[in-house]
Amino acid sequence: MRLEARKIKIHRLILFAIPITLVLIYATFVSIYGINQTHASSFAAIIKMMTATVWDFYFFYTAYLVSKIIVEEYVNCTVMILFTYSIPRRRIFFAKILSTSVISLTCQAVSQTICFIFLLTMDRRFSLVNGFITRVDYIEWTQYVLIDLLAAAASVLFLSAIAVIRKSSASVFLYGITFLFVYQVIISQINEFSILWPCYTALFLGCAFFSTVSIHRWMNRLTAK
Repeated sequence: MRLEARKIKIHRLILFAIPITLVLIYATFVSIYGINQTHASSFAAIIKMMTATVWDFYFFYTAYLVSKIIVEEYVNCTVMILFTYSIPRRRIFFAKILSTSVISLTCQAVSQTICFIFLLTMDRRFSLVNGFITRVDYIEWTQYVLIDLLAAAASVLFLSAIAVIRKSSASVFLYGITFLFVYQVIISQINEFSILWPCYTALFLGCAFFSTVSIHRWMNRLTAK
């Protein structure tokens, strides 16, 4: 994995998350301040909206990572050079998926934390939220972040499989919209964590199965363009 990190210039991909976080901070303040000028929204409602917004932004960041780490290497024939080494193809793809997962999930977790701290700071200054934050709100924020990270891990597996099958950045983003739609339907319609956890766990397991089967089937069919 260290070789993979050096090859893809991991520091540049991580730095790309900085402007995303800045945009998210701005969007958090503008959306909450604009929507909640009457101070009628609770922390629970705002936390759900904020964490989902962060996930949406990082979903496209994840699609970009998959395109950069998997698709672009195929287009540039870099991955074909790797296949000449005495390393099983499944280990090469595992390293790529692991690298994408580590970058995406770490950056998303950091951005979620920064946006949450920003929300608490701005609430003290502008009284954006109805009431005071409680221990229950902290627990809800933690659960939403963990659920979003589980969904993000599922998205990495799904998009990586699409990248191997279709070998096109356009396909990664196009098929990714379907995954984004599924995420939004679940998170917008369900409020109970007792239901959210099984839903996203099932989504993760389904994506893991799809990714395992697809990559095993298609990785040996990859040839130079």
